[in-house]
Amino acid sequence: MQNKDRAKIFIPFDALAGFREGLEQACKKYNSKKSISEEMENELNEKLKNIKKGDKVRITYYYNIDYSEIIGNIKKIDKINREIVLDSSKINFDDILDITLI
Repeated sequence: MQNKDRAKIFIPFDALAGFREGLEQACKKYNSKKSISEEMENELNEKLKNIKKGDKVRITYYYNIDYSEIIGNIKKIDKINREIVLDSSKINFDDILDITLI
């Protein structure tokens, strides 16, 4: 066997294609949900009282393992289930960090 052919025997082999990338993504540190102060909570409650159906808003909210931002029109404010229904999603009041009228 020639040396160049022999070197091919020792080339690393990845038996589980994509496993390493998936493992790195699973180990990625996630952001925990922030607790807000009483003052911020009162401010957020005032903002929630002042918005109405049809308003265009920007909402920063906690989703899965990180904070996301969404812009949309309010379809419904459900005070019983404590959620805001936008064009394509529902956001629980407890997950909202900030809301801004646009």
